[in-house]
Amino acid sequence: MSGESGSVLNSDRAHNAVIERFMLDTSNNIKMYCGEMSVFREGFYRHIDQSVMDFMGDGQETLGSILKQQLCESLRGFINNSNTKLSIFLERYQDSYAEDLIAPEIFRDGISCGKICIYRFKNDIFLKNKVAHTSCSDKNFIRVERNPETHEAICTINASTDDLNNVNNMFTSMYSHVQEVKLFA
Repeated sequence: MSGESGSVLNSDRAHNAVIERFMLDTSNNIKMYCGEMSVFREGFYRHIDQSVMDFMGDGQETLGSILKQQLCESLRGFINNSNTKLSIFLERYQDSYAEDLIAPEIFRDGISCGKICIYRFKNDIFLKNKVAHTSCSDKNFIRVERNPETHEAICTINASTDDLNNVNNMFTSMYSHVQEVKLFA
């Protein structure tokens, strides 16, 4: 990367998985505000496969399974690195999310060592449905979804200090409205 800021439109779930993997591979601190943790759940990758089935031949490994395997490898590498933390703020939460995780053992390990923290909102006072699903990292990445159903998003690499401060301030304001989720308690 040259140091110049650049933004790109990510048009679908597959791009979402690729960007998340890139953040895991290059960052130490990642914050995500998302609807249901979908990029870390099996159903997300079934959607990818359904959207590309017309282009796949019989017997080929599916795009969803490839992206899921790669994201699991990146998540494992992330929690094995020192001084890393993934904070996930959920717009909605159900206990059943733990049953649909792509890598429950990796999540269990990450949560037990404090490298993965999952938060849910205490109530509806915080205007959570008015906030765009957003991810940011300490390596100057910002991803903001324009459409939470299709996962279309703008991704900025080498984001400006002002933009990063604004996004980080949003996450800071969330902490007083959330409680930590114990997925495997």
